Amino acid sequence: MALLAIASVPFPAAADTPSVRLGPVELKPYVLLQLDQAGTFNQDQSGGQAAGFNLRRARVGVEAEVAQQWQLGLIWDFGGTPGSHSRLFEAEVVYTGLKPFTFAAGVFKPAFTLEYAQSAADLLFLERASIVNIVGGLVGGAGRVVLGQAGASSDRWFAAGLITGGTTGPGAQGDQRALLGRAAGLVVKDADLALHLGVSGAWVFQPPRGGSGQGATLSFSDQPEFQIDNAEASLSTGSLDATGAEMGGVEAGLGWGPLWMQGEWYGIGVDRRASDGAGLFFSGWYAQAAYTLVGTPRRWKPDAAAWGSPKPSSGFDPAHGAWGALEVGGRFSTADLDSGDVRGGQQRTWTTGINWYPADPLRFSLQYQHADVSGSAAPRSLDAVAVRAQLKF
Repeated sequence: MALLAIASVPFPAAADTPSVRLGPVELKPYVLLQLDQAGTFNQDQSGGQAAGFNLRRARVGVEAEVAQQWQLGLIWDFGGTPGSHSRLFEAEVVYTGLKPFTFAAGVFKPAFTLEYAQSAADLLFLERASIVNIVGGLVGGAGRVVLGQAGASSDRWFAAGLITGGTTGPGAQGDQRALLGRAAGLVVKDADLALHLGVSGAWVFQPPRGGSGQGATLSFSDQPEFQIDNAEASLSTGSLDATGAEMGGVEAGLGWGPLWMQGEWYGIGVDRRASDGAGLFFSGWYAQAAYTLVGTPRRWKPDAAAWGSPKPSSGFDPAHGAWGALEVGGRFSTADLDSGDVRGGQQRTWTTGINWYPADPLRFSLQYQHADVSGSAAPRSLDAVAVRAQLKF
């Protein structure tokens, strides 16, 4: 009876994050906590992904707006995979006083590729598709040093160009340099339909050096869209002597009432030294879809040209039939890191899941996936079930 009494207490509807104003400065706290529990089965090789618990993300910090012209963010991430070190996630300065243009620099995750432009709190599944992790992680990603970014946006389009350096944190290499660009927008927009198209491209003109007099190298790898431990990645090219790399691709998304679909394709060209053989080409793509069963469906966010999460239509009040928002979804993704004499592997992953948003700060997720990696130095097949509890404000 006590449990029923607690469940019948209405949870307030979504509200803006509380803020503190000090003259021209408005301060808002930032918190993103993601707790994962997962298990694997049907692994055909030993030494792969294990079952366990992971504090995937624990980002805590503050965001500020000054005189409605400057935005600042300072966020630390205490999460990751087991055994990894906490690190600076964001230390960003943005000038917004020349609408519709913005100018930014510091440490932050650029809105490069469609799925990387989405907040980690808004992803359909626990992890991004592998090809997005490979492309975005090389030149963008969390903790990336952005030497300069210039962009512009409206309620229907977004464009940005930037130059990035290395990453922050223990063991990070700071000598990489790359140019990035992305343009995206809604080619169709009405009350019930939003059609998104976009392109992203990058040029790594200064790969990082391995240290101790080693030459410049690049590497491409990812886990099977599943981060619960520090197992060695089956999908991996290893370290490649390279003078540079080019990557680019297309993105598309559709929001039509409660139905939402999204997909991307990317290709990566690697320039090798003449003595190391011909250039390499890697590629991959994914397609995913979700349906909002209850609540307000995903909506397009102009500041990042990407979709947010479903939202509860009213406060959480089970006694009156208000259970928040609920969506179901599925994804297929593939990544091919075989090219020339490099056998990085071919990965195919099927994922399905359900997400429940009882109130705006909370999310609970359950997903199942099957992954196959072939052609690599450590091929494997596995199934996995994972759950996540999330708090975001």
